[in-house]
This record gives sequence, structure tokens and C-alpha cells, in this order.
Amino acid sequence: MYDERGMGKVARAAPLPQHQPRRPILLSVLLVLLILVLVGGLTALLLNFLGVFSFSSLKAVWPGAKPAAPQTDALAAEVAALKTEKAALEAERNQLKAQLRESETKIQELTAQVAKLKADLTAAQKKSADQKNLAAVYGSMAPKDAARILAELPDDQVVSILLQLRRDQQAAILAALDSRRAARLTQMMAGQSLAG
Repeated sequence: MYDERGMGKVARAAPLPQHQPRRPILLSVLLVLLILVLVGGLTALLLNFLGVFSFSSLKAVWPGAKPAAPQTDALAAEVAALKTEKAALEAERNQLKAQLRESETKIQELTAQVAKLKADLTAAQKKSADQKNLAAVYGSMAPKDAARILAELPDDQVVSILLQLRRDQQAAILAALDSRRAARLTQMMAGQSLAG
């Protein structure tokens, strides 16, 4: 074949392929990735060995990773201990509630007793004041008049009135009463004086 100018023969070369094979590029990329993974793994092992980095911490954050069994057992033991402690505290609380109810019942009973004693004391004070007033009335009477009225009252009432009077008034009224009744009243007065 001649060249376009018509001058001599030119050897024609085979046409160059448009696409070069990708195998060497793909192999190069895979080789680089393999080297990077090896370097990263060796770095991680070195950091783990030095104590800077731990693979167990990686497992904890890895998606879908299960926690290590010893941690699970420790947590389960702690949960069981807390449940036991909670049950003990609830039992203690229930016992304290029962003691509180018993104490409240005792307080109510004692409050009722105090109220009854106050009422009894008030009644006794009123009765004592009434007896003193009554004794003052009989003490101001003539002994014969007082003896005539007291002869109609029961012995225990006469004794409580006589005990409120002075000794000279007691003697005058007892002298005005029937001798048998006066003796009986004197014995009753002596018994109450000794008891009081």
C-alpha cells in the first residue's frame, strides 16, 4: 500500500483495540484492599495487645451482637439480689404497718380510758363538792335537827356526810342519834378512815 502522497509503501499496523482488559486493574484494586485490611487488622491487634483498645468493647456495640455470658450472669445475679432485697423490704414494711395499726388501736383504747377516767374524776369531784356542801348544811344545823334528818338516810350516805364534818360536829350529831345506829355508824366511819 502506498501512502497518500503516493510515495513508497507503508506497512500497515494492526488496529489497536479500543478497550484494554480490566483484569490487571481489578487485581490491583483487590490487592490494595487486601493490604489495607491486613494493616488495619494488625493495627487493631497491636492496640488490643497494648491495652488501648479492646475487642470485647467492639462486640458490645456491634449490631446484633449478644452480650458476653459472664456479664449476663452477673446482671442476672444482681437482679435476683435486688428482687430478694425488695421482697425483704416489703415484708418489713408490712410488719411495720401491722405494728402501726396495733399501736393506733392501743392509742385509741388508752384515749378512751383517759376520757373515762377524766369523766369519773369530774363526777367524783362533783360528788365530793356536793357532799361538802351537804355536810356544810348539816354542820350549820342544830345537832338534834341534823340527827333527826340523818336517821332517815342510809348508813353509807350518813357516814360520808359525817366524815366531812369537824369532830365536834360529828360527836354532837352521833350523840343525838339512836345508840345502836350511832355505834354502827362509828364502826363504819372507823373502817373508812383506816381505808382512806
